[in-house]
Amino acid sequence: MSNAEVPAEVKDTSIADSLLNEQIVNQQNQILLEVQSQGPLIGPLQSPSLLIPDYESNIVNSPGFIPGLNYLTTKYTMRKVRGDGNCFYRSFLFSYLENIIGDYNNSYEDELLKRRAVSEHTRMLQRIKDCKEELISLGYSEIAFECFYDVTLELMEDLLSQSRDTLFLKFQEDGPSEYYVWFMRLLTAGMFVEPCSFVCIKLISI
Repeated sequence: MSNAEVPAEVKDTSIADSLLNEQIVNQQNQILLEVQSQGPLIGPLQSPSLLIPDYESNIVNSPGFIPGLNYLTTKYTMRKVRGDGNCFYRSFLFSYLENIIGDYNNSYEDELLKRRAVSEHTRMLQRIKDCKEELISLGYSEIAFECFYDVTLELMEDLLSQSRDTLFLKFQEDGPSEYYVWFMRLLTAGMFVEPCSFVCIKLISI
């Protein structure tokens, strides 16, 4: 059938579908730009007191919130994480690895910290290596996750040779940092397939 013979209603449907697809792409791009405008994937260390202006207007409904922030300011620093739907996985993994590096690099003050960091790194690295066969045994295709696995494993293997600043920069790279997140998502998905043997031993024990 030539274009001239295509019924008008079919042409109208095709045009409508094309416009709808374009609108969806434009909307997705707009959402992406809004998310990226929130700031970097992981921000620098900051004082929790920086959050106070964001919550002062709600002090009537949450009178204990500001005093809580003031208390946290005396004890901790924080990093803001971009709220792109991956913030939990990114926050958890970065904080965990940063603490291992911190303990290892502060070993001149406490040799016990260094031994603990080395032990934790060795244990975690073995867990990650074991996860590959575990995921395959749970029905995941190796070709579907091997890229995420390889990039994450490389990060883990080189961890103790990195500084906190180096780790911070790695988590700012859109490509590799997304691979770390997707591997963490895959591990979490394994929890729902085989909760006890997979997560309790392979993931949470990390």
